[in-house]
Amino acid sequence: MKKIVLALLATSVLAVAAPALAHDYDGGDWNPPSYDAFWPQYQQICDGITHGQRDGSYTPEQAGSFYRALQHIRYRAMWEKDHGAYDGQDINARFDDLNQRMRIAHEQGHERLEYGGARTYGYRPYGDYDRRW
Repeated sequence: MKKIVLALLATSVLAVAAPALAHDYDGGDWNPPSYDAFWPQYQQICDGITHGQRDGSYTPEQAGSFYRALQHIRYRAMWEKDHGAYDGQDINARFDDLNQRMRIAHEQGHERLEYGGARTYGYRPYGDYDRRW
């Protein structure tokens, strides 16, 4: 019984903390000094996009746009590394811009869902169409 209660408690803590962890970037402490330090930030933003897709706060178009922007940052960081000109401040500024856009879209998505928006993003089930002939 004790194990079940502890498992439920752990699950509830994770359920509350997971959304917060997906968007905990505060804009000031990310400055990957090297290309190797770039990957944790990249993965965290990628996880944030996945979180937004799963909870319905990002439309498929928004998620695709965020993934493309993240890939662009990755390609830029790779190019800078390959040319011996890796600039952590430049990459940080790009991460910051993307994360701010993601945060705004995430908040607006939750508002949309909270106030009656559907997860269908404009696609209505068959029964919802006006049947005027």
